[in-house]
Amino acid sequence: MLSLSVLLAVISAVSAHCTNVNGEVVIDYNWRWLHDASGTNCYDGNKWTSACSSATDCASKCSLEGADYAATYGVTTSSNALSLKFVTQHAYGKNIGSRHYLMNSASAYEMFTLTGNELAFDMDADGGMAKYPTNKAGAKYGTGYCDAQCARDLKFVGGKANIEGWVPLSNDTNAGVGPYGAYCAEMDVWESNSHSFAVTPYACTNNAYHVCETSGCGGTYSADRFAGDCDANGCDFNPYRMGATGFYSKGKTVDTSKKFTVVTQFSNNKAFGDRDRFSEVGGFSKLNSALSGKWVLVMSLWDDYYANMLWLDSPGAARGDCPTTSGVPAEVENSLASATVTYSNIRFGPIGSTSA
Repeated sequence: MLSLSVLLAVISAVSAHCTNVNGEVVIDYNWRWLHDASGTNCYDGNKWTSACSSATDCASKCSLEGADYAATYGVTTSSNALSLKFVTQHAYGKNIGSRHYLMNSASAYEMFTLTGNELAFDMDADGGMAKYPTNKAGAKYGTGYCDAQCARDLKFVGGKANIEGWVPLSNDTNAGVGPYGAYCAEMDVWESNSHSFAVTPYACTNNAYHVCETSGCGGTYSADRFAGDCDANGCDFNPYRMGATGFYSKGKTVDTSKKFTVVTQFSNNKAFGDRDRFSEVGGFSKLNSALSGKWVLVMSLWDDYYANMLWLDSPGAARGDCPTTSGVPAEVENSLASATVTYSNIRFGPIGSTSA
C-alpha cells in the first residue's frame, strides 16, 4: 500500500508542561517515483527520459507517486521514533538513504521558530505551492528542499523540472546535476556518524528560498564555491577539530555505540584562518535574522558522492580519525548496507523545558 506520509509522535514543551503531538513525516520528493499519466518513467536511474522535454513540459506532464515507506525506502516509525535504513533492496532495485520532513498537517510542514520570535523571512510551509503555481505536489509529497550549498541535484526547482542541461553523475547511478539550484539559510543541528559530529549554521544575504542558476549558484557543484549569496561552508563546531579528540566516538566520553543525548555549541571561522565567508554574507546579523524566522525539521541518512564525507571525519583538517581513503559510497553501501539511524523522543519548547 502506498502512502504520502507516516505517523510520528512529537513532544511540544511549554515551560514545565509537555504535550504529545501526533505528527507525520513525509519523504522528500527526490526519492519518489516520477512518471507520466501512462506510468512511463519521467526520470530513470540518473537521467531524464523522453517522456517530457523541457522544464515546463515535465512540470505539467509528470506526477509524483505515493510511497511504500518500509518496503521501498526502509523507513519505519514506532510511537515517537523514526528509523531509517541506509540500503534497502526492493522489488524494483535498491534504495540508498532518504530525507524526511516533519509535517504540521496533510499539506504543510511543521515550522519551528528557533529563537521564539515571529517570522523574519518567508519559508514555504506548503512546499512552494503558493509561490510557484506550477508546483502541484507541495509539502504532502515532500517538495521545496533548499540549503546553503544551493542544491542542484534536485529534479524540480521553483516549480519547474531541472531537465534542461541536466548532467548525470558518473559515480552515482541515481543522481545528476542540473543548471538550477535552491538556496536558503541552513542550520545543521546535528551532522554525524559514529566517528565525528558537527553543528553548523549557514547565513545568506537572502535567507529565504530562492533559485540560482549554473555558475552563479556557488556551493557544491560550482567552480567558485562562494559565487552565490550564502556561506556554503558554514560556521561549524567540531570537537575533534577543537582538540577534544577523545570526546566523541565508540568507547570515548560520548560513546556512539550507545544511545545518547548531547548538547553542543559552535565557533566561527576566524579561529581556523579560513576565508571568513560567514562575515561576507552578513555574519551574525543575517544569521540571527534567519534563526528568528520559521524552519522545517529535516531528518536524513546519506552518503557523499562528492567528497566521501571527508569534510566531517577525516584527519586532513583534523576533523576525525577516518582515513582519507574512506567514505567511498560504493564501498560504504556494500560494507555498511545494514546500517540504520533512529531519531526518537523529539522535543521542542523554550530553553530548559525539554529535559528534567
